[in-house]
Amino acid sequence: MKQRVIGKGFGPGVPMLKFSNTPTPPSPDKDSITAVIGRELRLIDPKLIDPNPLAPREIYTEEMIQTRAEELKTQGQRDPIHVIPNPNKPGRFIIADGWTRVQACLEHQALDQLLAEIHSDLSLESSAWLGWENNEGRSEHTDIDRGLFFAKMIENGKSPSEIADRAKIARSAMTFFQAYSKLPAEVLSEMRKHPKKFGSLVAYHLLRLCDASGIESVLCLMDKYVREGHGAHWVVAQAKNLMTTSSPRSKPTKSKTIKYKNGHLKTRPDGRVELAIHVAPEKLKAFEEALVALLNSVATPTQDDAKAEQEDAASQTDHAMNLNV
Repeated sequence: MKQRVIGKGFGPGVPMLKFSNTPTPPSPDKDSITAVIGRELRLIDPKLIDPNPLAPREIYTEEMIQTRAEELKTQGQRDPIHVIPNPNKPGRFIIADGWTRVQACLEHQALDQLLAEIHSDLSLESSAWLGWENNEGRSEHTDIDRGLFFAKMIENGKSPSEIADRAKIARSAMTFFQAYSKLPAEVLSEMRKHPKKFGSLVAYHLLRLCDASGIESVLCLMDKYVREGHGAHWVVAQAKNLMTTSSPRSKPTKSKTIKYKNGHLKTRPDGRVELAIHVAPEKLKAFEEALVALLNSVATPTQDDAKAEQEDAASQTDHAMNLNV
């Protein structure tokens, strides 16, 4: 079933384009290309449109897609989507803006074709920024969307300051937005279920809590936060409180061994350190002095200096040292 284009153009002062599912004779333009004010508009089968790997939006809910499908069915398409040609798949396109409408068509058969403006001069990154700007204008991004979009741009070679300037946000805010990409997958997955409750400030403090006391502590706090309907200030305060009572992150949770060609170093959960290493004669004195200086910062002497010197002299006979702290 073909769609009928109603109206003559697009842009300021130009009648709006709408679509209807009413059958109509084939257009004389077999490529379905319409030039409007220097723009290339084309009716495209949604099945020919691929997602953008740098897309600015991460959160799509079934409710969002269903609502857009109903709007398309009852009101038609009010604005064109934006795409770029897929450089690796001739005849296909990559979305720049309008992926919700594409999904509405694919999942709910809202329309057989979508009017798209084709931007042949945009790179993949530029097309993603186009989608970002349009979405921000509609106030539809969540902080999770923003944070993960910024992470993609950082991976694509952009610095946090460049991204902040382009996105028109304070550079200092990037620290909070970058928290999302550093969170464990389990935590981020739970955040996606309630995106509006987990703004960048909350994400930042949950990341700090995760580093201090682990994933389970964070997931437990998140569950209580959502289940009991608390506000963001509550969860931030709770995270700070838990961090002050948590065990230091640096405390070992299991034995760790580092092997060398001439010995090994082992640390144990109870704080004991074991060192067994052979030192070359010409390096022994410098090594001993450095080691003693280091030990003085953590060890408590239990014997007098004379006895210690005798034991040190004996230990040098084979130029090997074994240490237990």
